[in-house]
Amino acid sequence: MRIDVHAHYSPSAYFDRMGELGAFEEIPVFQMLKSLYRPAERTAGAQTGPDRDDIAGRIADMDAGQVDLQVVSLGAAQPYFSDPARSAEGSVLANDLAAELTAKHPDRFLALASLPLPFVRESLRELDRLDEPGFAGVCLGCSAAGIPLDDPHFEQIWAALDERSAIVFLHPGAAIHGIPGARDHHIAPDFVSPAEIAVAAVRLVVAGIVRRYPRLSIVLATTGGSLPFFAARFDRGFRQHDSQRYAELGGILPHLKEFYYDTSVLEEPLVLSTAAQRFGADRILLGSDYARPGVTSSGAVAHVEQNGTLGPEEKRLILNENAQRLFRRHLLQGDPR
Repeated sequence: MRIDVHAHYSPSAYFDRMGELGAFEEIPVFQMLKSLYRPAERTAGAQTGPDRDDIAGRIADMDAGQVDLQVVSLGAAQPYFSDPARSAEGSVLANDLAAELTAKHPDRFLALASLPLPFVRESLRELDRLDEPGFAGVCLGCSAAGIPLDDPHFEQIWAALDERSAIVFLHPGAAIHGIPGARDHHIAPDFVSPAEIAVAAVRLVVAGIVRRYPRLSIVLATTGGSLPFFAARFDRGFRQHDSQRYAELGGILPHLKEFYYDTSVLEEPLVLSTAAQRFGADRILLGSDYARPGVTSSGAVAHVEQNGTLGPEEKRLILNENAQRLFRRHLLQGDPR
């Protein structure tokens, strides 16, 4: 079974309401995204990607790549407001829209829920509400309100996710404007985001989250960002920085091999090849970043099929087996095949 684990579903009803709640003025990633949804603010010649409300077109693209199932999530467009009421409203709306999609097309879509971070009580309430078929886990930003995911503030959420043996998809974007000059020229999504997700992942390792909660399955978007290229450097650097903690953890690299990595850096074959070599082809999942301009599920399949350094067995794992194994429990709940 072929599953695209990284596909965005943020229909116009969601963005319209988020705009009414003030997201485009308050939440940094929405300031970047607004040109996709407000034609008057687009630069000349800007591409907008496929119509996010066109489910028939989405399914047709999936069929073109022989993709059986998309796992949909908000991705970067999380409703991380400064107050719990608006954050909760945004998460509930996004999750309700995703639930409608999976109910209409249970054989083509699974969903990853949004949580109203950084608000713990509201997040736990939303988790309880979504204990039902159609949802396979959650999609989280790499931080919320400036609080990294490994902060003790989120410990109850990690514990609740671990109790559910949840799939947790980490997506960058929460700190997308954290470097001076990164707001311009589409720099932030392509250079800041890879660092952001790598930082979030190694912090989860160093803080012991992955060790304390072994039932979690954590998937990193954008092939782990800069991790495939800098993992060994960080392993050595952290050993020199804190040899005692390094020894307690048993090193950094073994834990990085416990994450899953998607294939969504479609522009550079070497990223996929390096990730497979560093972490193992059995940890790589087909993921397109569908609805980003110029990106399709069928194109993500071709990206793997045409990779010149992966062998047939590695391609088979990435395209057809790894994600099916990871999502097996949820497929049995919602898909009679």
